[in-house]
Amino acid sequence: MFRCDDGVSYFPVIGKWIEFVVNKKAYDQPYRLPEVLCSSSLIIKLNCTNCRTLEECILSWTYLKSLTLKSLLILDEHIKQIMSNFP
Repeated sequence: MFRCDDGVSYFPVIGKWIEFVVNKKAYDQPYRLPEVLCSSSLIIKLNCTNCRTLEECILSWTYLKSLTLKSLLILDEHIKQIMSNFP
């Protein structure tokens, strides 16, 4: 669930982002995962489709239980980071 400690729900904002992407047909380009997502150890379930990771990011998904990757542009080093943190 997309909530911060302040209790604010970000679902309406995310819905607007998705609507914008679909209307502009911007989904042909891989989405660049933001640094904050790459370094978040709180992610439990992640589904990445048509995404790419930044070369300088460090993936530290230590609580990750479920990961789905489709059409992901990723470095070998990032795969090693994912596998080392996966239970």
